[in-house]
Amino acid sequence: MNENFNEKIGLNVSEAANMLGISKNFTKYIKNEKVIKPDSKAQKIYELYFEGNLNCVCIAKELGVSPQYVSKVLKGYPNYKKEKEIRSEIKHKNYLERKKTTRQLRTKILKEKKDYELEYLRHLQWQHAIEMSKKYLV
Repeated sequence: MNENFNEKIGLNVSEAANMLGISKNFTKYIKNEKVIKPDSKAQKIYELYFEGNLNCVCIAKELGVSPQYVSKVLKGYPNYKKEKEIRSEIKHKNYLERKKTTRQLRTKILKEKKDYELEYLRHLQWQHAIEMSKKYLV
């Protein structure tokens, strides 16, 4: 495989992988000509992670392997780092949105509580005013 690749491209596998930003683990698969079969565990892991949007723990439970194994297999995939960064950004944005929503809800509840207390005080004042007027009118 290396000879054909060198003849067609003019680079060896490691140089091409470095130019494309592919990790060393993934180039091991290419060098050893270990093509991932569609029904292999690695392919299932890739599908579940990238297409199913599952995390390592969920994939490990579903396939009956350890999360460390899933992480190791994914690290060999060239787009894993980008996908992980994208997911991290999305997770952070969702966190900020939940925080904002929670703060707004808390503010709304406190405002309603203050309004209720103010209304209760007005009601008490009105009752006392009636009682006082009854005393002075009699």
